[in-house]
Amino acid sequence: MNAGNLILLADCNNGGSDPAALAVIVLALSAWLLMAVLAIRAGRDERERILLSGLLVGSIVLTPLIISAFYSGLFGDDGDEGKLALLLLLPSAIGLAIAYRTGAAHLVRALFISVWGTILIPFGIFVAFFAALAIGTGCLE
Repeated sequence: MNAGNLILLADCNNGGSDPAALAVIVLALSAWLLMAVLAIRAGRDERERILLSGLLVGSIVLTPLIISAFYSGLFGDDGDEGKLALLLLLPSAIGLAIAYRTGAAHLVRALFISVWGTILIPFGIFVAFFAALAIGTGCLE
């Protein structure tokens, strides 16, 4: 047994509250969803709202694909997180290019919604992990 496992065992059952941790996770994801809905509703017309919705879904789908391709070695060394950060700009660049070429969406809204979709997966995992450890019981069972 290594030191990391001992630390986790020592932290287990520390009197935390799993329902409170779940409430924090739900609150954070609800705030994310509210901002996405508000950004899409701010669209000028139906065409822009459809494009923004498509950009949001596309960036949510592309992000895990980029991350998994990066860590499987498709882009070379998987220890270079700077390269991963640059690769994660791809959904935003694609969103900007689509918005610019079609003229269907305001460029700032298109950039925001593309970035917002890109951060969902890493943000959700980050919030869930730290809420489970800091607020919950600390046991990842």
